[in-house]
Amino acid sequence: LVEEFYSRVADCLKTLDLFQKVHHAATTDFLTGLPNRRNFFERGEKLLESERKHKSSVGCTLIDIDYFKKINDTYGHDIGDQALQGFSNTLSKNASEIEIIARLAGEEFCILTPGLDQKSLFDRIESLRHAVEKSPVTILPDGSPLHITASFGICTEPKNDLDEMIKIADKNLY
Repeated sequence: LVEEFYSRVADCLKTLDLFQKVHHAATTDFLTGLPNRRNFFERGEKLLESERKHKSSVGCTLIDIDYFKKINDTYGHDIGDQALQGFSNTLSKNASEIEIIARLAGEEFCILTPGLDQKSLFDRIESLRHAVEKSPVTILPDGSPLHITASFGICTEPKNDLDEMIKIADKNLY
């Protein structure tokens, strides 16, 4: 009887572990380890709702790596993948704990930053842009560092949903 009990507990623990792995795979970008688009929207909508209740601001910043296609075409997709990973690491290292950062698709990333006024948000994103610019994202086969730049579009206007904020940030990116 005791053996069967422990066996069932062990099976339950294995099942819970499997559920956690499936959840992680469904909500995390496999290449960068950042939250994926689905995770970003789930968490982001909750953040927007919370900030609306508290009458606080949320900034939405869309980020696009400059000339990413050229990196892939010049150095190959392996270096492109390394560049995405290095870029993601730079974003993560320079993010605050309350920000939500995600890879939306390809070389496109998004950050939600709660609680900053417009000037503070612009300063924050400019500081992040500088960090990206000065941090090498990978080492090329010849041993030289690969530095990249990125373009940032910001939406500071409170909107009804995250899609609308991303569209405005995208427009501002260009």
